[in-house]
Amino acid sequence: MYVLDAKYKKDYKVVVWFNISPDNPKELDIEPVLRDSENPDIRELLDPKKFKQFHVEHGGLCWDNNALSFSAQSLYYGDYHEMPNIYKYFGIVIYFGSKEHNPIHVHAEYNGAIVKISFTMKEGKITRTTYEKDTGEFPPAKLKDLKAFVKTFKYKIVDAWCDYFVRHITPKCTNITIKV
Repeated sequence: MYVLDAKYKKDYKVVVWFNISPDNPKELDIEPVLRDSENPDIRELLDPKKFKQFHVEHGGLCWDNNALSFSAQSLYYGDYHEMPNIYKYFGIVIYFGSKEHNPIHVHAEYNGAIVKISFTMKEGKITRTTYEKDTGEFPPAKLKDLKAFVKTFKYKIVDAWCDYFVRHITPKCTNITIKV
């Protein structure tokens, strides 16, 4: 499943068209996510001019300030909430939800396909990284890119998770433009 198109309607409402029901768009109210967020980058989207600056990217809906994105699946089923992006890597978006839980994990999305990446820790060291298919199929070359990226950045990913969920510091999204 992926988002075909999205248009601003009014206030904090967006009309979204999905590939599985292109003739039946959904009107979504994003205001509760913005108002409930403690993330200043997300709260700045309460400015109507900034709110209108969104686009369809890799099958989901993203705001231009990189603070907020939603997967097609979460939008379609109405289970959307704050999901801070932490990295963008050649079309792959790595993020975590605001209502996450242990074990430490993140989600990676590419063109509507989602993989959950979990980290097992022991005495401050990552002892295991697991990849679990969530939605759709990552193309094999992109999954290989993702695994190489995670291998290189795994401690920074875990630090971002700890910053957000333990230290209550909102990470900035970093766009990595060099292959690892």
